[in-house]
Amino acid sequence: MSIPLGAGGIISTPNDLCRFAAALFSGQIISSKSLEQMKPIASDTYGFALEYQNISGRKGLGHGGDIDAFTATVAYFEEENLSIALTCNGANYGKHDIATAVLNEVLGRPYELPNFEFVELNSEELDQYLGTYASDEVPIDITIYKKDKQLFAQGTGQPSFLLFAEGNHRFSC
Repeated sequence: MSIPLGAGGIISTPNDLCRFAAALFSGQIISSKSLEQMKPIASDTYGFALEYQNISGRKGLGHGGDIDAFTATVAYFEEENLSIALTCNGANYGKHDIATAVLNEVLGRPYELPNFEFVELNSEELDQYLGTYASDEVPIDITIYKKDKQLFAQGTGQPSFLLFAEGNHRFSC
């Protein structure tokens, strides 16, 4: 891994993550007072290790992360007493979208299957996207660059990732 330190230095499965969430939220690991301190305060979305995850209109509590090509997330939905967890290695479809489909399937609600069709752009067509982008709302700059006729994005101090063209000025990672 490129920058593991404290991130990405653990091996787990979705089953392990769901078992952990069940134990955490049922008071088997820490007290209910400590759990309350971990939750986001007021309108914040992120607390001490727990964040609100709005998936398909349901508000769950959990945590997720990405490093290199690895991604994981776990969310607990108190109303349903349900945990969902995803781990991926090299996925090119967003974990939030996957979690939405899984939650809707479990709850018997309709959902759309993703479209995995990508558009192939030539090297010259990719050139229009090259550069460094900044925003007042995001604390890092994003550099878009080309390597071997493929487009990559990299945030300041972060690993780079491959972008896939989905349509007119639309990309996914």
